[in-house]
Amino acid sequence: MSCVTAASTTVRLIESRVDDRRRTVGASRLERSTYGRWLHTLPWLVLALSFARGAGEGTTPARSSTGGTLSAAVQAVPAVSTGFDHACTLSEAGAVVCWGRNDRGQLGDGRDSTRATPDAAAVLDPRFRGISAGHRRTCGIRRDGGALCWGDNLFGAVGDGTEISRSRPTPVTGGEAFVSISTGTHHTCALTEAGRAYCWGANVAGEVGDGTTTGRSVPVAVDTERTFQAVSAGLDHTCALSDGRAYCWGSNEHGELGDGGHTFRSRPEPVTGDLRFSFIEAGHNRTCGSAGDGSAHCWGANVHGGLGDGGEEERSVPTRVAMDGSLASVSVGNLHACGIAGGGDVLCWGFNAFGQLGTGTLESRSEPTVVVGGHTFVGVSAGGYMTCGVTAQGQVLCWGRDPTGPLAGSEVRRRLAPSPPRAVGDTTGARGG
Repeated sequence: MSCVTAASTTVRLIESRVDDRRRTVGASRLERSTYGRWLHTLPWLVLALSFARGAGEGTTPARSSTGGTLSAAVQAVPAVSTGFDHACTLSEAGAVVCWGRNDRGQLGDGRDSTRATPDAAAVLDPRFRGISAGHRRTCGIRRDGGALCWGDNLFGAVGDGTEISRSRPTPVTGGEAFVSISTGTHHTCALTEAGRAYCWGANVAGEVGDGTTTGRSVPVAVDTERTFQAVSAGLDHTCALSDGRAYCWGSNEHGELGDGGHTFRSRPEPVTGDLRFSFIEAGHNRTCGSAGDGSAHCWGANVHGGLGDGGEEERSVPTRVAMDGSLASVSVGNLHACGIAGGGDVLCWGFNAFGQLGTGTLESRSEPTVVVGGHTFVGVSAGGYMTCGVTAQGQVLCWGRDPTGPLAGSEVRRRLAPSPPRAVGDTTGARGG
């Protein structure tokens, strides 16, 4: 999302069971496919929604790197979604557990107290098919397609027709059945099975896409005849994919719509160029996507090298990320981004004052750099100033700023390398202003 940002999360459809996909990750490269079998080897949410199939019975408990057994709530985790200052996991059985800051009810447990670790006692009701953590807000899809949101509702982004923040999962008004959902900073977007996009919440830049700049507290259809296979809500813009072509709308202050200009759009407009994307994610004033050949491209703001092109110059058209290899997907955080490379390496770039790049240092990077630790990841989600990933063994690891501690000053707790969430939440991390 980004002022959001942690994520804005994009959706990906998953076609096979987690165990099958984990075996695939052991190959020298992650298999990439086109739409219809979209990224079926990648069982995660990268600031985006994914579907977990099966009930997960008989799954071997995931082990933490410290030797302990993770709680039942986070065993066999196929997905993690990282928000601005909280994160959520989704198990094979549809159990969602959130942890981190809870000042707006974003953990969904009916309280406002911070939770340092995923805890079996905090499993949310009902069971979910997908989850998306955003800026102090979380949304999920029930197994029947119903959408629920909770947390900050300042601009109606919960979608219940009010602007009252909710500390428990609250049904989104309208009764639409969705297959994916993405939380931005102050707006939310979702897709129906037929590929119709709906958005709601803040709309000052046209990010809802209904042809107006009027805020919406309930879902409204995006004003287009096109159908989409993916949608991602960012800071105050939105992007989507239609048969591999990227379309964006909303704020274009930094070129994040990718159309070569800076004109705000209140309806979907095509991204410049002939690229066909298999994945797209809108973040904080920028957008990134993976093309069909595995090349990663970003556009928009480039503060601290957030586009990964080796420089800090703003780009208003898709610009290739500076790396020789390929990325199956890119997760766009506040001022950083991360992606999954063949073989399961995670590479990150951008702002790194809190260790969110996982490189073992606090040095920002303008080109992709491998996360330390030698882990094989099947999913990664870049948040506000924290990143979380899922390993091939189903273990959740996080790095960067501990969201349960002070957010600024000398007492900020940092993790410079991947650690289990229980370690991210403890008081032994690196400190410093």
